[in-house]
Amino acid sequence: MKTQKLLQGPLCLLLLGLCCVGAVPRRERESLEEKRVNAINALVELLTENKEKAPAGDAENKAEGEEADMAAAMKELATAIKNNTKALLTIMEEKEGPKCDPPFFAAGSECFYVNNHKRLTWVESQNFCRGLGGDLAEPARVNMLRAVLLQKYPEDENQFFWVGASMNGTGKAWKWVSGRNVTRGDWAADQPDGGNENCVVLSRDEFPALHDSPCYTQTMFICEKVVIIPN
Repeated sequence: MKTQKLLQGPLCLLLLGLCCVGAVPRRERESLEEKRVNAINALVELLTENKEKAPAGDAENKAEGEEADMAAAMKELATAIKNNTKALLTIMEEKEGPKCDPPFFAAGSECFYVNNHKRLTWVESQNFCRGLGGDLAEPARVNMLRAVLLQKYPEDENQFFWVGASMNGTGKAWKWVSGRNVTRGDWAADQPDGGNENCVVLSRDEFPALHDSPCYTQTMFICEKVVIIPN
């Protein structure tokens, strides 16, 4: 009973540390399993070391010495696991999104810059974005980018923003700047509606959000900078 009371606090910390390590996203599973094994191995090593160092003497003194050593070992291990868990969570927070150079900001795994103060044509907007080291935005999920606009700029009265999609000079297929086809499900109702409208804007007021528009129209725009996230 005495040993149980001595170990109750450190043991709870140990279990808390192990549980925190196990509750992180699946993509980190392999490295976290290694940390779990290392924690257990550290426990075994500490307990073995302290058992070998148990004080000599009568049975009662030896038992008390073992209890004290056990409590100290568990406390050291709990502290180590707690510190390791904090470091791990810090690393995971850093991996949640890319590091985007100003004026770009992170949204998921992508970096965007929203120009909501200067109206330019599609070509002028693309040149501006390229001057920042990026291009007109080609979001992995168009409606996610629309949601970002609504959340980040709730008071913005601008409705349309150039993005990096157009007829690509072919007059036949809508493509993003990478050459990827524009998904049918990303177009707003009754869009594209033809005419001399060969470039694409994103509407913050509609879902789905894409409209075709004359490339010479001057409006706001969204840039994107591709960032390679290290493993």
